[in-house]
Amino acid sequence: MVRIAELSTAVSLDPKLTEAHTLLGVAYDHKGLNDLARQSLEKAKNAPDDQAIHLNNLGYSEYRDGDYKRAIKHLKQATKLAPNDPTIWNNLGLAQSDAGKFDDAYKSFVHAVGEFNGRLNIATRLEMSGSWDKAVKHLEKAARYSQLPLWSWLG
Repeated sequence: MVRIAELSTAVSLDPKLTEAHTLLGVAYDHKGLNDLARQSLEKAKNAPDDQAIHLNNLGYSEYRDGDYKRAIKHLKQATKLAPNDPTIWNNLGLAQSDAGKFDDAYKSFVHAVGEFNGRLNIATRLEMSGSWDKAVKHLEKAARYSQLPLWSWLG
């Protein structure tokens, strides 16, 4: 297992090691060291190699830190670079829904997991925000894609 100390040493010896910056940023993020995570992830975001992944990691870290505006910005940039990456689209949907942009979040979830699961995801996010009526509408629409009746999901 690579540790923060080893990654810190690697980036101090060669600041151009973007993958090490990314891994260090992710490690800091998992430890809850948000400022350090952002610093490392910012250094990696413009690297030409795997730029979409670097932007995704930065955006997800910003999402976890509650900075939805910046998270959405970086995650949208990542989707342009990797339009078929479901993880990036899912992370964008999470940030958009927590920012209260449920229509945009729904579209992002559909990109990530398809119509049925996209509706389930957005219904869950709407329910968590207290928008019960809107959540039920998405569940009803999701039921059209399922062989199970809606009432069977509620049990």
